[in-house]
Amino acid sequence: AVTGLFQPIGEQGGAALCGSGLQVEYTDCDQRLIYLRLYSGTLRLRDTVALAGREKLKITEMRIPSKGEIVRTDTAHKGEIVILPSDSVGLNDVLGDDTRLPRERWRDAPLPMLRTAIAPKTAAQRERLLDALTQIADTDPLLRYEVDSITHEIILSFLGRVQLEVVSALLAEKYKIETAVKEPTVIYLERPLKVASHTIHIEVPPNPFWASIGLSVTPLPLGSGVQYESRVSLGYLNQSFQNAVRDGIRYGLEQGLFGWNVTDCKICFKYGLYYSPVSTPAD
Repeated sequence: AVTGLFQPIGEQGGAALCGSGLQVEYTDCDQRLIYLRLYSGTLRLRDTVALAGREKLKITEMRIPSKGEIVRTDTAHKGEIVILPSDSVGLNDVLGDDTRLPRERWRDAPLPMLRTAIAPKTAAQRERLLDALTQIADTDPLLRYEVDSITHEIILSFLGRVQLEVVSALLAEKYKIETAVKEPTVIYLERPLKVASHTIHIEVPPNPFWASIGLSVTPLPLGSGVQYESRVSLGYLNQSFQNAVRDGIRYGLEQGLFGWNVTDCKICFKYGLYYSPVSTPAD
């Protein structure tokens, strides 16, 4: 049973290419590398391969592990690990035909359990800290960070304290950034309990803006996330106004009634009215 999980190297035949991202790594020169496991087919230098559901990737450089070393190669076969320089291929991304994966992909990483605010001990290192966290989060699917839109604090979300210790050590040793971290708190999420709708009308207090907007909120099953639908046609309300409404909704969902992110609901943009030329997307 165990041997059935391993696939022999070199038996590529004419099978379609299929590979999946296993690991992201950054070199000392900040070059981004993606480690791919090939499940089917053969990958050759100068091939142009499709990323499942996205753009195509030109193979300009390839390396494989061989006899304890990382060596350049012109071909990689089924069963091998191939290392590519790439800024676009991420963890669990699929090259080629995703129907040839030997098992269903693990699509959803566990949600973080804890969060904390992290800041550099020297204010001048804030941009360097953000760049470093971008790289670390890219290599670790269980780590997330964001900048709070109100307090402008850097918020780190993670699974456990050991993970936080590893991140702090990486920042200090690899990136030479000393940080101050607040005591972690448990992450909560808010979910609506029932359907609700409301319309704010133009020129009706307390609405100070030259626009009307009507939204409805519908609860969804646990784990559904947030869905959005606009029933206002682009023929009436152009794309810039539509984008502004969606951005406003996204901003509003960052803090519910108790200050936590709102999830598991569908937001429907049902009604919009504006006065041309005084109304702007900012309204």
